[in-house]
Amino acid sequence: MRNAGNYRKGRARVWLSLALVLGGAVTGAAGCENWPGAWASVGLAEASSGATGPSGSVELVGRTGGLILAVAVNGRYAYAGIGHQLAILDVNNPQHPALVGQGAPLPDAVKDVAVAGGFAYLAAGLAGHRIVDVSNPAAPQEVGALPTPGSAEGVSVAGNYVYVAAGSGGLRVVNVANPAQPQEVGALVLPGPALGVAVAGTYAYLAAGSGGLRIVNVADPANPQEVGALALPGSAKDVVVAGNYAYVAAGSGGLRIVDVTNPANPRKVGSSRQSRYVDARGVAVAGGYAYIADVGFFDDEFHRRGGLRIVDVTNPSKPRKVGLFLDRNALAVAVAENHVYVASYKPDFDAGALRIVDVASPVSPLPRGSYVPPLSLRPVTAAGNYLYGLGAALHTIDLSDTAQPRPVSALSFQGSPRDLAVSGSYAYVAMGLGGLRIVDVSDPTRPRMVGRLTGHAWDVAAAGAHAYISEQYGGLRIVDVSNPASPQPVGFFAGQWSVSDLAVAGDLLYVVTYAGSASGLLIIDVAEPAAPQEVGFLQIPNTPRVVQVAGSYAYVAGGIGSGALTIIDVSDPSHPHQVGVHPLAHFPNDLAVAGSRAYLTIPIFPGGGLKVIDVSNPQAPQEVGDYILTTGFALSVAALDGDQVGVGTTEDLLILRFADVATSDRSSRGVTTRRLRR
Repeated sequence: MRNAGNYRKGRARVWLSLALVLGGAVTGAAGCENWPGAWASVGLAEASSGATGPSGSVELVGRTGGLILAVAVNGRYAYAGIGHQLAILDVNNPQHPALVGQGAPLPDAVKDVAVAGGFAYLAAGLAGHRIVDVSNPAAPQEVGALPTPGSAEGVSVAGNYVYVAAGSGGLRVVNVANPAQPQEVGALVLPGPALGVAVAGTYAYLAAGSGGLRIVNVADPANPQEVGALALPGSAKDVVVAGNYAYVAAGSGGLRIVDVTNPANPRKVGSSRQSRYVDARGVAVAGGYAYIADVGFFDDEFHRRGGLRIVDVTNPSKPRKVGLFLDRNALAVAVAENHVYVASYKPDFDAGALRIVDVASPVSPLPRGSYVPPLSLRPVTAAGNYLYGLGAALHTIDLSDTAQPRPVSALSFQGSPRDLAVSGSYAYVAMGLGGLRIVDVSDPTRPRMVGRLTGHAWDVAAAGAHAYISEQYGGLRIVDVSNPASPQPVGFFAGQWSVSDLAVAGDLLYVVTYAGSASGLLIIDVAEPAAPQEVGFLQIPNTPRVVQVAGSYAYVAGGIGSGALTIIDVSDPSHPHQVGVHPLAHFPNDLAVAGSRAYLTIPIFPGGGLKVIDVSNPQAPQEVGDYILTTGFALSVAALDGDQVGVGTTEDLLILRFADVATSDRSSRGVTTRRLRR
């Protein structure tokens, strides 16, 4: 329950979203042209090692969630590249896709996947080519790996060979007769970055960005030879072959249909373009129809015509658009029987999903189901073996094994959730103008909304039989939630300030306010909920952002210059006084306190991430470790057991561990958990 500040709102968020979607707006590794964001393609250092501070180090333990960049369907299962992992979903019931297994996190994101013979073959960016045994969908296991020059962007399998589109590394031909020992047997560098690949017969067809369509004879896998090429408008990003035709998703050039009857002389025969504001990123073909994944460039209703586009290609020279399923941005697409599987992303809601669309009638595509992975979680809070986070939905993640955090449920809301508190068997979700939602999480795998309260709810804290809600500019409401199905307002505290955070401890409510001289920490006695009383106030200059209370101290992040951690003695609530300050170079986004350490997220790129502050001496807090993200922004943090924290980023959820150099003691310390406002 923290104000995410200006980072969350306004132009900073819009332009970040555009950069993530457009790809190439941020310079990254070679071959990243088909990414929604180059930041997400350079994650090797982050995934492979921690960062060391003056007396401790922070190491990556596990991760889950992220954008869906790739999807393939085989039988009753969909295989999706979700962030840095392969996820396997049971889609036998398209209305209720269910996660059944996920692979270990990889050093980079999964950008393409092909499935054959009980194995999934992955293009994993800078992590190269990976082979995963999926014969047991509940427990996929990596069995083989092969580094690739450039960035592995696309993959296709035929017989005992895998063909990898490796960006600047061109086409790589890999013998996978023994999946545990893949062997590169041939390679061919292309004039443009190899971003997508399809194989038909003895030819490989490559989408080569600015190099257009390249056709390579692979009859001799050890000696691939280019035999044909065709320049295309836009940038070739993906390709499939059906019959005598290659279908190319050519970015701003839309869909391009190429006659490859004579591979040495490919000919353009047809095209379909949504508009100059739409970028074709992926393509699948089945039953006389082409299904195109489109990204909309601009954030307004007229221009953002991204999503699934359906084109009748029964006459390849006259393709005809027959259907649209608008979903802001579609990054990848697969088709199986009467259903299309669309990897979508809505930057205005920080939401990614696998959408399942019924195309039995291509002119009237119908949504059937969706799977929403954790992405851009803010806030996060831990309770028992579970972590709860707000993204596009209320996500519940099983942390029984923190090395393999597992999403178990996602409950969507109408509107934009802003803040979250968990107390007992209930989660309380502040919906801004949409009021308060109360969710029964007694079974974390099946959360149920059981109550609601109208009005404004921007921040929320909860303890016992009461929830505390900020109205942002109009004071605080105290709500009796002893009957969660019928929450009742019982008290109100008026104030001429804005609220950026709330925390409750015992009979006291701690409120971070900002309004000129009224910016600071306000302490309210709520022992009598119907008559809350101010008991103390400490002014904090600038814009204090987030508060947590542990023992006799309140910890406030933000305010004071460019940002700081301020430690306040609240043993006498009527006379709170500052005892320590640790300056920060940048404003923090969230705070968690556990034992003798405070953890802060710093939302900048590059150089942001997690800061660890030793607060064992409140008068002299000292930084003892940090974890610098090489991709995305750090948004939120929750303290877990065993010196671990969960960190929500714009890319996924990270589980990090602080290791004290001076001692090997990693025993569980007293832990307090946090909520953060979106």
